[in-house]
Amino acid sequence: MLIFAQSPINPVQLLWINLIMDTFAALALSTEPPLASVIKGMPINEDASVLSNTVWRQIFGMTAWNTMIMLLLMTFGRTLIGLDYPLGCPTGRSMPSDESDSNYAKELKEYNQS
Repeated sequence: MLIFAQSPINPVQLLWINLIMDTFAALALSTEPPLASVIKGMPINEDASVLSNTVWRQIFGMTAWNTMIMLLLMTFGRTLIGLDYPLGCPTGRSMPSDESDSNYAKELKEYNQS
């Protein structure tokens, strides 16, 4: 859920991006030959955790960091670096001050009516 603006992509676009990115990753991993050290290695204990405590700390640390930065930018972005979130403008462009941009005004009217 976005608070200040509309989403830049819709769910179908997000699914296509995910499909394409996952396809390339799967191709890259499937064409790589197996490592002999992995094949000859001892089996891993079935009770062993896949993610160690260090990895969990990194995950939670990066999540906290990203959340803090996003909240900072969404709250104080306008005063810190001049970010602007036009609430009434679906394209992210600022509202026209006069009727010189008549195509934009017409598109905005059509969008608001739908």
